[in-house]
Amino acid sequence: MLSFVVVSTFLLALAAIAIYALVEANRLSLPVPLGLAVLIVLLPFTTWASRFGAPMFRRLSSFKNGGGDGGVGGIGNLMQHPLVPFTLQVLQGIASVVLATLWSQGLMGSGQAVDCNMQTTWRGLWMAHDGRSIETIQNAFGCCGFNSVRDMAWPSPRGNVGLCRELTHRETSCAAPWRSTLRRLSGFEFGVALGCALVQFFYLGRTLLRIFQVARETMSRRSSRHNAAALEQGPDASLVPRTTGSGNNHGSYRTMGHTYEARDTDPEGLDDDAEEDVHRDTTRLLRSNNVD
Repeated sequence: MLSFVVVSTFLLALAAIAIYALVEANRLSLPVPLGLAVLIVLLPFTTWASRFGAPMFRRLSSFKNGGGDGGVGGIGNLMQHPLVPFTLQVLQGIASVVLATLWSQGLMGSGQAVDCNMQTTWRGLWMAHDGRSIETIQNAFGCCGFNSVRDMAWPSPRGNVGLCRELTHRETSCAAPWRSTLRRLSGFEFGVALGCALVQFFYLGRTLLRIFQVARETMSRRSSRHNAAALEQGPDASLVPRTTGSGNNHGSYRTMGHTYEARDTDPEGLDDDAEEDVHRDTTRLLRSNNVD
């Protein structure tokens, strides 16, 4: 329960940061891919769903079926499979890493490429006479123009690009603070993707560790049962085959005046049973993995 509250709160905070970055990027007309920004907003919610959604769906399906194990058909049967939550977490973790890598380009990309992209965006606004967007940028940073106070500044009636400076008495251009904001928001988006990736890989690592421990414990118990069964046949140091009249030495063993019936032991069968035990315990672990 504590894990659910902590992780849900953390992912909700990441979603709030992603929404803020998307709104700011749109308000300041920053040259960021809208699709990637929307994916970052959705990422914390899909991370939560891949972590907690599948077990909740299974419990809901079980409740609707009177507490049985029966599915509800279609997607219900699919979600009942123990590997589905694990697979979703793997895919989610990969997607988070890919998105974090893409957003790191805006954070740590070459300055020349970023400047070129920003200048192209500003020129597009200016050529489209989108004075509202340009003035929003200028007012947000207290600046005029792009590279200088006269470079594509707004307003520019009849080509008077110096009107912004005359009206506002601003002496700084907008390229530097606009670029700084782009890097800051890209850092937010990168942090959101990285946070989601850490959540996924933390639980994936914990699940794999539990699977390893369960497999080792299961094999250890199986080995202990096998050794106990062998000891029940008598002291193994003095086991002597009893010769029967028919010459069959495989029926029983005699030691210290006692006779022990031999038990058929198939090593391959024991290995198969051990694998079945490991598979059963691993499946049970995967089913309950997302509950705690």
